[in-house]
Amino acid sequence: ASELHAGFGARVRSTVTLLEPPPSWQGAQGRVDHHLPTIVTAHPNADFFACGPRGMLAAVGTALARAGVSSERVVVPVGTSAAA
Repeated sequence: ASELHAGFGARVRSTVTLLEPPPSWQGAQGRVDHHLPTIVTAHPNADFFACGPRGMLAAVGTALARAGVSSERVVVPVGTSAAA
């Protein structure tokens, strides 16, 4: 995320979620796909970049599709897929 912020500045926003955060964690908790409807509502024209395990990417792809985000606006690393 820091590399994206360095290259694109304020045009990039990132959300990190932890399933089992330490007590001091102040960020989002739980599955990232559960947070996506709120994020899509707040940023309806955004493009999305997702990276992580295949199962998570599938869940993210499904959540984004359900929220009305076209697959052309979803970027995943080469060799993985966000398609459910």
